[in-house]
Amino acid sequence: MRPAQLPADVSAFTGRARELAALDTCLEGPGPLHLAVISGVGGVGKTGLAVHWAHRVAGRFPDGQLYALLGRSRPEDVLERFLVALGVARVPEGLEERAGLYRSMLRNRKVLVLLDDAESAAQVRPLLPGSGGCCVVVTGRRGFADLVAGEGARPIALGTLPVDEAAALMARLTGTAGAGPAAPAGLTELAELCDGLPLALRIAAARLATRPGWTPATLAARLTEERRRLDELRAGELDVRASFALSYRELGEAERLLFRRLGLLDACAGFAPWAVAALLDVPLGHACELLERLAYAQLVQPLGPDAAGQDRYRLHDLVRLFAEELVAADPPAERHAALERVYGCLLGLAQDAYLREYSGGFRLAHGGGDLWRLPPKDAATLLAEPFLWLDAERTALVSAVHGSARLGLTRICWDLALTGVRLFEVRGYLGDWRATATIGLRACEEAGDETGAALMRASLGACHVFTGRHGEAGELLESALPYLEGTMRALALGSLARAELRAGRAERARELLAEAHRLAIAGRDRATEAVLLILIAEVYVTTGRVDFADATLAWAAALAEGIRRPEARVTLVTAEVAARRGDHERAAVLYGKALRTTRDLRDRLLEWQSLFGLAATLRALGRPREAATTLGQALALAEDMADETRIGLTRAAADPPPQDGRVRRAARAGRSERGE
Repeated sequence: MRPAQLPADVSAFTGRARELAALDTCLEGPGPLHLAVISGVGGVGKTGLAVHWAHRVAGRFPDGQLYALLGRSRPEDVLERFLVALGVARVPEGLEERAGLYRSMLRNRKVLVLLDDAESAAQVRPLLPGSGGCCVVVTGRRGFADLVAGEGARPIALGTLPVDEAAALMARLTGTAGAGPAAPAGLTELAELCDGLPLALRIAAARLATRPGWTPATLAARLTEERRRLDELRAGELDVRASFALSYRELGEAERLLFRRLGLLDACAGFAPWAVAALLDVPLGHACELLERLAYAQLVQPLGPDAAGQDRYRLHDLVRLFAEELVAADPPAERHAALERVYGCLLGLAQDAYLREYSGGFRLAHGGGDLWRLPPKDAATLLAEPFLWLDAERTALVSAVHGSARLGLTRICWDLALTGVRLFEVRGYLGDWRATATIGLRACEEAGDETGAALMRASLGACHVFTGRHGEAGELLESALPYLEGTMRALALGSLARAELRAGRAERARELLAEAHRLAIAGRDRATEAVLLILIAEVYVTTGRVDFADATLAWAAALAEGIRRPEARVTLVTAEVAARRGDHERAAVLYGKALRTTRDLRDRLLEWQSLFGLAATLRALGRPREAATTLGQALALAEDMADETRIGLTRAAADPPPQDGRVRRAARAGRSERGE
C-alpha cells in the first residue's frame, strides 16, 4: 500500500526561498536519516511551508507520504494510524512493539513523513524511521534543540515575512496582484500592520474578500488602533490571539510572568537581560535562563549581540500587543513597581557608564533615592565599553524618560534625562537631547520640583547652544543658575559663556568662565576644569590673545590626560590656534590627529568640527580638491545627524568661490557653533 496523506497545498504560497532551499539540502547526502525541524511563533506559517515543500518533492518518495497532526496525540496512537496506512492488518499493542514494526515497514523504502505541530522530542522520536531513504519534517512552536543535538536534525527557525513578500502575499490572496501601483501601496501598509505574520495576512485578506465595500485603506484604518488590532485579526476559526494564547498556556508560571511583564516595555529596539532581571527582581543569570525559555517557545525573538556585546531580544509587534493585553490584568501596584525597578536599573547603569567614561569627572546632580542595581560584577561586565553600552540602550533611555514622567517618577525622569546628555552630545542625537530635557522640565514643573526644573532648563539651554539658538539658550541658562551649585553650576556657566561668545560678548564670556573655573577647582573635578580651560582658550583665540591660549591649552592638556574626549578637544583647539597663526602645515597634522581620535571615540560632533577645520586648512594650503572631499564628508555627517545648523555652515563653506576671507569666516563660525 502506498499512502498519500499530505494535506492540500497552501494557496498563494509566497516567498520563503531561503527556507525552501534549506529543506532541499535535507535530502542531500547519505546520512542515517533526513530530518528537519521547522520552528516559529504561532501563525508564522510553519505548516504551510512544510506542506508546500512536501508537495514539491513528493515525487522523490515513490513509497508514499505520511502525515500526522500531533498536538497532544500520543505517539503510540499515531503509530497505529501510520501502520494501518502502510497496510498492516493487525497492529501490535505497546509503544515499543509498534515503533519497531514501523521501522521495519519503512526499511528500504522511500517515504516522506510530515509531523505537524509537535510538542516535544519525546513525542517525535518513536515516529522516526530507521532508514536513510526516508525524510521527516517536524513542525512545532519550540526549537527542538534535543532533536538537533541527538538526531542531527536540521533546524529551520521561521520568522515573519519581509514587507515586500508580505505585501505580495496579500496581493495574491486578494486578487490584486498586477492591479497597478495603488493596490500594492495600500497592501504594503496592511502588511506592516500585520507584522508580516502569515496567519494575520490571510485573515486580513479574508476580511477584505468578504467585505465588498472595504478597501485596503479601510482595513488599515481599523488596524491602526493598537488596542483593537487583535480583535480585528479574527475570521471564523482563524484567530491570531488564540494562536498566541496556545503558546502562552504551555509556559511555566515564571515564564508566563516574564512574558506578561515584557508587555510593559516600550522596546522597539529590543531589550537586554538586565531589563528582565529588573522586571522580575531576579538575578541576571536567572533572567537569561527565562529569556532563553521564551525564545525556545518562540515568543521572543533573539536578535544576537548588540554593539556592547550583550544579547538582545524583541517581541514581534502582534505578540507584544498580546503581552500588553495580558499584563493589563495584573495589579497596578505590581506593574508600577516593575517599571520603577527597570527605570532605576537603567539609571544606575547609565550613571556608572558615565563615571567610567569620564574617570569620575563631570559630576552630575542626581535625584537620590534607592535604585534597583545589578551586582557590581555584572554591571562591570556590561559596561566594559561605557559609551557603546549607552548607545545600545539609547532608545531604552529615551523611552524611560517618557515612561517615568507618566508614572510620576519625577526624580528618576530628570536624572535619566540629565545622565543621557553626554551620549546625545557625543553622538549628535540632538533631537533626543531636546526631547528628553523638555519632557523632564514639564514633569518637574508639574511636580513642583524646582531643583529638577532648573537642571532641565540648564540642559535644554546647553542643547540650544549646540543648535545655534543662542538667545533662547541664554534665557534658559540665566533662569537656571540661581538654583544650581558645584559642578552643575560650573557646566551651566560654561554653556552660557559659549552663548555669550557667539553673540560677540567675549568679555562677558570670560567673566562667566572665571567663576565656572573656580567652582571646578573647588569641586576637584578635573574633567570639568579641563573643558572650562579649553573654553577660556577659545576666548583668548577670539580676542587675538593667542599666546595666552597656548598656556591655557597646556594646562588643560595636563588635566585632561587619560580622559579621551577632553584630550581630543585640546588637540582641536590647538589646531585652530596653529591655523590662526598661519601655521597651516601644523594645523593640518593636528586636525588629522583629532579626526582619527574622534572617529575612534565615535564622537560625531567633534568629528564634524575636525573635518570642517581640516577643510579650511587644506584650502589655505592650496589643496582645493582635498578640501572639497573633506567638506563633503563633513556635510554627509551633518546630514546623518539631521543637524541643520552644521548642514548650513558646511554648505556655506563649500559654495564657490572659496575665497580666503570666506574660509576664515566659515572656520570662525564653525568654532563658535562647536558643541563641546
